[in-house]
Parts: sequence; C-alpha cells; structure tokens
Amino acid sequence: MTRAAALHRAYRAVLVALGYPGRRVPVAPTTEAALALVLGSTWDAGCRVALAGVPPPLPWASAAAPAAGAELLVVGGGGSGGALARLPRGDEACPEAGATAVYAVAEPGPGRRLRLRGPGVAGHLDTELPLDASELDARDAACATWPLGVDLLVIDSAGRVAALPRTTRVERLR
Repeated sequence: MTRAAALHRAYRAVLVALGYPGRRVPVAPTTEAALALVLGSTWDAGCRVALAGVPPPLPWASAAAPAAGAELLVVGGGGSGGALARLPRGDEACPEAGATAVYAVAEPGPGRRLRLRGPGVAGHLDTELPLDASELDARDAACATWPLGVDLLVIDSAGRVAALPRTTRVERLR
C-alpha cells in the first residue's frame, strides 16, 4: 500500500471512529504506526500541538505549545497529567475550536469499562478504553457545557483508533 493510500485509510478510520463512538477501527499493526498515520492524515505541521505523558514521535517537526493554546494534545499513555483540563473547549460563537486529544497507549492491558450513549450509538455501547480515571473526569468537565468540549481519540496497542466525541455521554461501569 502506498503512503498516500495508508493516509487516506487512516483518515477514513478516524471518521468512522468519530461516527461510531467507542468502536475500535483498525489503522496499522502498532500504536506508533497508527499514531503517525492518524496524525499525518488529520493534522499538519502548522497546528499547535501540546505533548503529555511520554510523548511518542510526531510525524512532523513541531515546537510544543502550551495546552491552553493547543489545537491538538498528543498523549503517550492513558493520562495527560492534567493537560486535558487546560485544552481549549471553543466558545458559543465557535464551538468547533475545541481541541482534540489523541492518546497513544502502546501497552496492552485492561481498560476502564464504560457505557457510551449519544449520537452514533444505538441505545448504548459497553466498551473498554485504556484511559486513566482522572482523564475521564477531566473529559466530563470539559464536555459539560455542550456544544463546547474536547474530542478524544484513543489508539490502542493493536493499532486501532476509538473516539469519544464531545457529544458522547460516558458512564463508568467499574
């Protein structure tokens, strides 16, 4: 597969993940490869990027921005150490200015059991995502005043992407 075809496939995977929250969509065989494709297909080197956790390599050279001014937060692992809470959420005139956080979780293991409801979910969907409890708390706070909020993409150890758009309601099952 050519690089252009792989980027196109990754972009489509992100769209499907956003349209069907909580469902894992294959991108590449590893977390690092999937992250490079997701970032390279959806953002460019000109976006303001904040880094948290043990950040994986980015597909472009970029100076790190503070979380409060970032369009994109790239997190190595399941927790941002508070950076998620500082991301822009948009405003009433421009809610789409809310940032996106992308988590690259390379270590396999159990995640948090969640029940998702909202657009793109028929009834509810029970799933697991490898995010820290503090991240879910920060996400709840950031998305409390719809249509303002942040969107989350989670790339797991199998190179799959799942999404928690700001419109998705999250209930913790354990």
